[in-house]
Amino acid sequence: MKICNVNTGKIIKRVLGLPLYSVYFLSWLFPRDKKIWVFGCNDGFVSNPKYLFLYTANKRDEIKTVWISKEEDVRRKLRKMGYNAQSRQSFKGIYYVLKAKYFFVNQNSHEISYWLSGGSKKIILWHGLPFKKISYDAKKGRFGYFSNLKGIKKFILRLLTPWGFERKDFVITTSPLFQKIMASAFRVDKNKVIITGYPRNDVFFTEIKNSDSGSEKFLFQRIRDLKRKGKKIIFYLPTFRDTGGNPLVDANFDFNKLKKFLNSNNAIFITSFHKLANINEKDFQKLNSEEFLVLASGIDIYQILRQTDILITDYSSVFFDFLLTDRLIIFFPYDFQKYIAEDRELYFDYNEFTPGPKAYNFNELLNQLEHFLRGEDGYETQREKIKNICFSHIDGNSSERVFKMICD
Repeated sequence: MKICNVNTGKIIKRVLGLPLYSVYFLSWLFPRDKKIWVFGCNDGFVSNPKYLFLYTANKRDEIKTVWISKEEDVRRKLRKMGYNAQSRQSFKGIYYVLKAKYFFVNQNSHEISYWLSGGSKKIILWHGLPFKKISYDAKKGRFGYFSNLKGIKKFILRLLTPWGFERKDFVITTSPLFQKIMASAFRVDKNKVIITGYPRNDVFFTEIKNSDSGSEKFLFQRIRDLKRKGKKIIFYLPTFRDTGGNPLVDANFDFNKLKKFLNSNNAIFITSFHKLANINEKDFQKLNSEEFLVLASGIDIYQILRQTDILITDYSSVFFDFLLTDRLIIFFPYDFQKYIAEDRELYFDYNEFTPGPKAYNFNELLNQLEHFLRGEDGYETQREKIKNICFSHIDGNSSERVFKMICD
């Protein structure tokens, strides 16, 4: 059973957590240290929190940098590399969370600890430039219930999940266009949305110490080796659909035909599903071969995007990031009418704002891939135009700008 798109089990858990409000009010009494910064991300050690954490821990000795995670394997990996990583339920974790002046998170302080966040500054790094409508701007799909709630339902949701309504001290973004959008989506003053660039995009311009370490290192090395051997890397990243579905099945992928195509063109095809997608990844990982690879969700895709020759996506904002590489993008909106009608509205006209060919079925996708693999492009000017609209800074210094913004 679900209420307001929230599972009943989660609702019971939230109700049992109501006494924690007293803890939250007490947390305001603790003096906070501007030299202690805590980082967290519900998706694991990935995205903007990961890369800003690495920049601060690697280069800024004056800051006590701590990663807070409920995942033991993440904490173990970071400690092995020499970083400070704590559980939010441990004594040290509680100490650092109560002492830290700044919380760096993807969405909200609950990724570290909402109940211990009183008096801290929350910096929202977010997990992608908004192509689909998000938060208060979304009127349907996963975010739709949030913006449409009123009266007693909104009061109850706010009582049970206060982090979803908390004040955002700063939100980072990449250009004036997205500054305006983020201010609207999060209902914050425009001057709280700071144009710094995204820390995760620094990886396209510079080597970042320990960014490819841990359990994924072997995979990243394997892809680099294939690239050095002359293989073309094709990366398919379908977005999460609020109405469910399976992008490989629904788009009628012919895996035998795809593998023959890849063999003929000296290419490999990699895909990864969104962590919220209702898909049994293991069913598709059985198809893994030299030419076709299904990755586990939650992996750091930016290490793979560095090596990618052709990106395939549909409505995912990952294509904005990939514009910084000036490499080829194919858009594969096989369910366009359904998606627009039932899943999510877009901020932009799809055809005008997607600088690449459109494929609406599997055979069209193979045809477009064949054109690109033969060296045909024709979208350079469009990519450059959209890139310059989306990014005020095209360099590897986004983490440094976020750091200076906080210190100033």
